[in-house]
Amino acid sequence: MKTKYAVNNGLRGVFVWTVEQDYQGLIADTVNHNLGHTIAGDGAYSVAEIESLSSTCGDNVNVTECTALNSAAGDMGAADPNYVPPELPANDGMGGGTPMNNYPADSRCYNVTAWSAAESWGNYTEGSQRYHNDNLYEMNAGQYAYGEYEPGSAQGALAWRLIGSCI
Repeated sequence: MKTKYAVNNGLRGVFVWTVEQDYQGLIADTVNHNLGHTIAGDGAYSVAEIESLSSTCGDNVNVTECTALNSAAGDMGAADPNYVPPELPANDGMGGGTPMNNYPADSRCYNVTAWSAAESWGNYTEGSQRYHNDNLYEMNAGQYAYGEYEPGSAQGALAWRLIGSCI
């Protein structure tokens, strides 16, 4: 429903709380299906399964709220048939260690992933490195849950130790 609303209102973004917990890619498949992309058949949910789940509300939503949500979704109408979905963004860096910068090979930040507040702290281990604002930082032992805080900030200092400049 949210994706259809976004498409019908000219919005071009997706917000997900915990994409790393996207069971079998249901969220990603639903978003891509509603944006007009073909769903891969690699064990993810089928189009029919996505469509059957898209009008259900789950255990945490009561019947009245579910009816209201589905009624609102029905009022949005079909997506613009002339809309051409954009190319899907690359997933660079989500697995950690994937190059996400243009630092030269002799830079200490070469081949290091950029820090992102959206990255799951579950990706961090002792010694994980991220660059931010042209500085290289390393994760302090046992402080992984604080990795969401910006390196160089007071709270970020709990998790991140400055290694040095990238340039």
